[in-house]
This record gives sequence, structure tokens and C-alpha cells, in this order.
Amino acid sequence: MAQQFTQPADKACTIKVIYCTRIRYQLGYDAGPYSVCNNMLGVLSEPCARVMEAFQAF
Repeated sequence: MAQQFTQPADKACTIKVIYCTRIRYQLGYDAGPYSVCNNMLGVLSEPCARVMEAFQAF
């Protein structure tokens, strides 16, 4: 999980994924971050999808 995201888009997506993950736990979502983030923030560009996969364990 110690990956370095060098592209600005990757960094922005990482922030959004963390934000979505927090929302997911606060609101008690059981769905994965893909559906939650797609519905709430629409972050599923290709770079975001790669970052999302890195956060699937959360």
C-alpha cells in the first residue's frame, strides 16, 4: 500500500477515495467504494479506478 502516485490526477483521486471511504463508514454503507464514490462524487475515471482498487481493502 506504500505506492507513490506521481500524477496529480492520482493524488486527487486518492484524496477522494479516502473521503468516500470515510463517508461509507460514517453512513454505514456496505457497498464497496466503487458504487459509493461513483454515486456521490463520480470519481471513476481510469486513474481513479486504479486508485480505488488500492483502497478496496478498507
